[in-house]
This record gives sequence, structure tokens and C-alpha cells, in this order.
Amino acid sequence: MPHNGFKQDLIEHMILHGAFDVKVADARVECEHFEEKRHPLTIWPQCRSVIVASVPMAARANNTYIGAIRPTPVDRKLGPVPGFIFDGRYAQIRISTLLQDHVAVHAIEFARSRGVELRKSDEVQCKVWACLSGLGVYGQLGVIVHPLLGTRHNLGVFLTNAELKPDPVLKDFSCPECGACIEACPGGAFEPGKPYPERFDPKQCRRTRAQLAEAETYCHTCWATCAQGSIDDESLLSIRRMRAYHEKETT
Repeated sequence: MPHNGFKQDLIEHMILHGAFDVKVADARVECEHFEEKRHPLTIWPQCRSVIVASVPMAARANNTYIGAIRPTPVDRKLGPVPGFIFDGRYAQIRISTLLQDHVAVHAIEFARSRGVELRKSDEVQCKVWACLSGLGVYGQLGVIVHPLLGTRHNLGVFLTNAELKPDPVLKDFSCPECGACIEACPGGAFEPGKPYPERFDPKQCRRTRAQLAEAETYCHTCWATCAQGSIDDESLLSIRRMRAYHEKETT
């Protein structure tokens, strides 16, 4: 087991490499929204703590794609690809995902140096654990709203065999439910009178995004419209390594 300061040391290390906020939940906590097959203890029975990291993401950076040579003939394009890229050998990925992976690599190596196993997981219910860890709350869209970042962030979830002190859930913060995100949806994919997730029509969302992709644009209107959060987009681009990554990939 790690020494008492391991949790804080790990959090500081993750923030150093691009995370804005990092919270911890007990992997054995109970919640009515769990799906058994996606539960951390189903995925890894030795898991004792769930760590959720938030990487800040301004609208411009969220809409920035980069590419690497595709190692297999499988189509690995994620989302609409900028119109100026025509070479089919390249796989596109949003820079937000790359930044989250950057944090993950450094976190895993740091934990290993302390004799702790840390695994990044894309299988667990990241939104549920973001709430249980105290990182944020559900917004009207069903996305996680952070007190300072609003919806402008990318979530990463990590499982560890270390028993870390869990953080409290947020009780004095909630989505203001102003309705701006729902009204801004160009495809009308939300029904205001219903609760989430019933209010959201994912098929209509995908149809609208596909139509916009044909016009070489990407829709993140609902995400970018959220007025919650006290940090402006320009400042988000300046946090840690964000500006350096953005400028490198767009110049």
C-alpha cells in the first residue's frame, strides 16, 4: 500500500501534466445507476479506488483534430474529419482525447514508481463516477458540469488497487438548468419537458452531426453553449500545456 501522501502526490503529478481537477471515489460505494458489467469490481476485482481526472478543453481545442499513420486497414476515424485532409492512410482523433492520454501515461508511470497499479479504463461509467467522486454533477444535457470548467472538459477514469481517501460528492453545486444548451441544439435532439436521459434523442443528434460533417463542420453547440464555469475559453487554452498543443497542431 502507498504511504499516506500518495494520493496528493499523484494528483499533483496529474495536474502538472495537464489535468485541471482530480477526484477519488471508493470503488465499493453503492449506486442505483451502476451497470454490473461496467462496474470497476467486475472489470478488476482488486480495484479499491476510482480516480476521475478532468482535462480542460476550450471550444477551439475541442474542434482540433490530429492524425497518425493508421497501422491497420480498419477505419479508425473518430468523428468528422477536417475537409483539408484527404489521405486515407491517416486516422483522426480529437486533441482532447490525446491530452487525456498524455495525463494517463504520466499518471500510470508515476504510480508504478510507487509500487501501485493504476489502469485507465474506458469501460466504466465515467459520468456516474465523476458524480460519485465529487468532480461534477449531471447537467440538463446529461454531461458532467464542473464548478469552474462547466462542460468544457474531457473526463478520464482510472482504477487502482490502492485504497485512497474518497472525496465528498458535491452538495452545494448543481446545474442551473437555464435551458440554453437545449434551445441551442440545431437538430432539436432534446425535449425540455422530459428528464434525462429520456429527454435526449441520440439518433437525432447523430443525424444532425452527420449532416454538419458533410459541410465540413463539427457540432458541439450544446457543450459550448453552457454558461456554467468561471473560466473563459481563452484562459482554458492557456492552462498548463493546452496552448502549446493547440498552437503546434494549428500552425
